[in-house]
Amino acid sequence: MKTLSRSNLAALVVAVGSLMAGASAVEAATITYDFEVSNFTGALSGQTFSGSFSFDDETTPFDNGFGLNLFELTAFDFDFDGSSFGLNELDLASSGAAFSNGTFVGLEAFETNDLFSIFDDGLGSVFAYADGFGEVNYTLQPPMASVPEPATAISLLVLGAIGTGTALRRKAA
Repeated sequence: MKTLSRSNLAALVVAVGSLMAGASAVEAATITYDFEVSNFTGALSGQTFSGSFSFDDETTPFDNGFGLNLFELTAFDFDFDGSSFGLNELDLASSGAAFSNGTFVGLEAFETNDLFSIFDDGLGSVFAYADGFGEVNYTLQPPMASVPEPATAISLLVLGAIGTGTALRRKAA
């Protein structure tokens, strides 16, 4: 089996090191918020309901026509008045994570059967249902840990294999 000369090994280590230096960790792009709806008027007075939603901040938001940029939702879970709602129950063409001038302002969510809607009224997030209104509060979930790019992982494996091979050859000699 042919072994690498010291100069070839040094050149390979420099090349792999250059690849690793150019590679960086990629932050997970999925953003998740929990939300709670409370302070109801009407029949639901005194009750609280909760849910969560996620979106990918690497996608391009769309303009909702009312001055907000919406990121398409990738997940939506909401338990409301004894029923569970997911993405399938939302009008996805007009629902999303809403931003104004780069700042998160809330969720825009319109249930397809008009049972409820969540929107920003310019003063805050509002939950509307057939008998009244509620307030919506959001909690940003901690971001996922950074994930190394494939090039970084492959470079580390190649460098490790070279080092192991060199050590084994030296031990055998």
